[in-house]
Formats: sequence, C-alpha cells, structure tokens
Amino acid sequence: MRSALSVIPLLFAALAAGPVEKASRSFEVAGHGQIQLSYPKTWQVSVQQAPSPADLKLPPNIKLESADGQKFMVEMTPLPSREMHAETMEGLRKMADIRARHDLAGARETKANYQDLKGESAHGLYYSLTDKSDDPGEFKYMTAAFVVVGDLVLNVTILDNDPGKPQRGQALEMLKTVKQIGAATQPATAGATKQLRLAAANGKFNLLIDQRDLQALDEQTHGNSKTMMAANEDGWAVSMFVEPAEKPGDARVVRAFYEDRMKRSPLKREELKLAGDAKKATTEYVMKDLDQKNINVYMVYQRFWIDVHISKTDFEKDEQKQLDELVGSIHVEPAIAKK
Repeated sequence: MRSALSVIPLLFAALAAGPVEKASRSFEVAGHGQIQLSYPKTWQVSVQQAPSPADLKLPPNIKLESADGQKFMVEMTPLPSREMHAETMEGLRKMADIRARHDLAGARETKANYQDLKGESAHGLYYSLTDKSDDPGEFKYMTAAFVVVGDLVLNVTILDNDPGKPQRGQALEMLKTVKQIGAATQPATAGATKQLRLAAANGKFNLLIDQRDLQALDEQTHGNSKTMMAANEDGWAVSMFVEPAEKPGDARVVRAFYEDRMKRSPLKREELKLAGDAKKATTEYVMKDLDQKNINVYMVYQRFWIDVHISKTDFEKDEQKQLDELVGSIHVEPAIAKK
C-alpha cells in the first residue's frame, strides 16, 4: 500500500476467540544477535535480505502474511535504536511523528492516535489509519508500530481490510512478546558515508542515496516493484521507487512518462525546470501551497525504471547545496552475488 492509511479501536477481548497454535522463529540481525517472534502457525513467513558486501550488514526485511478470513500482511525491519535516536520514549515518539506526517497525507484521518505497546522485553507505540483511496486492490487499513527490543527498534507496518478479524490484534501481541537473543556490540566503520539502500525486487542491483540524518521509515514490495520512504524532522523527505519499465528508452523517456501523469494531477506545480540527460533526468518544481521544494530524479537500469523524489518544506536558498549533493549521490550498484 503506497499511500498512507485509519484509527480503528482495537477490542482485544472481542478478538480473543480461543487459543491459537503458535510458531516461533528467530531472525539474524548482523551485529545485533537475533530477534525471536512468536506468531500464529498458519501465517506464512518470508525474509528478504538485500545482497550486499559482508561488512555492510544490512538489516533483514521480515514479512508475515495470512489469507485466513482476510488478506493480511505484516512487514518489519529491525534497526539499531541508537542510529534511529530511539533509545528513549521521546526519541521513539519523534521517529513515529516523522512517519505519521507522511502516512496522514494518504489517510482519512487528520491526526495519528498513538497507543502504548508494552511487553516483558519490548515496548513501543502504534497508530492505525484508514486509506482514503477506494482502490479495491489496496489494503484499507494500516497500523504503524515502533517497538524497542534490546538495542533494536522495529519499524513495523500492519496491513488489513477488516479490523473485526483477529489478525491485527495477533500481530500486536506478537510485537509485545518479541525478544532479542545474543546481541553483540560492534563499532561502526569509521569515516564511512551512510547511505539509504533499496534493493531491486530481482535482487540484481541496489539503488542508493546519501542518508545524512534521514530516517528510513517504510519499505514495501509490490510484485516486481519496490518502494522506500525516509524523512527527518527538518522537513526533508525522500521516496525511492524501482519498478519494471513500461517501455524501452532512457531516463528522459521515464521523465516524459511520469510528467504526462503529473499534468493530470490537481496538484499545482510552479517554477518547473527540466534538466539532466539520458542517464539521469530531473524535474524540479515548487508547490507553493505546501511551501515545498521538490525534485524528481529519473534513471533506467536493467529494464527497471527508477524515480527518486526529494522534497523540503520551508526551503531556503542556502539549502540548495544540500539538495544538489543529495541528487548527486543517487546511484546504482550491481548486487554482489552470494557464493
């Protein structure tokens, strides 16, 4: 579900229809031991680990799915809580606030109603939103959860179509009981430039951009398409999209395709500038109603189209250098094959 999503009251007593047989599984998190999840045995579990150099130690993306009574999905990424500044409840709330601002843009609600999540070894918070879109192919409800366990914070997305079914409550119960096992502390590589990294769905290449102080908030897979969203408290936001090409052509063809879509959008763009070349084409514009500077960067790689959208609210002229540096840092790296 690309768009964000509605606060639904969770009535756990009503959802508890009887004991559910559970399965337990541990997931490796490089440099941080393992996280252990306990979930209904009928749920399907998959793990996507982006191919990368051994010393990069990217976190896994864990997906749990169910079709029992309704289509339902949970996606989570364990991240070092120290790097996310989420070691305190204040820091965790700031992390949630950043994501909520973006989620609310596609929701029927105008405010995220935070709920506490407390367990023996984990704690956090969550909110639920309703997708404003009526597209039957999308999930109707989304719950975002942020859970601290050991020295990790789990960035979680729960998607469902019926809050009256038990899955959402079961997913939140799973998060209450999550455990970290055998955590190890390893220093970060000195001098290395941190980057946001999105692995293509075919596993053959990665899309990268300098991270700066952006926090990765959400990563989703839709068939052969992948998306990632990141933002910070200063009003900077980045959305990365990798999807199969609609037709042959270079970066300018990609831009022309999406420009045609944007012209049909009710959003008013001003100060429109097209630049770049066949390898990296750009569209720069201002949305004065939102007081927001925007740029889309388009590329093509291995029959996949790439669209990186960078925006900054309350943009100042002296921030142009940072914008240019972010655009310049966008690049593609072939994935390193596993031996």
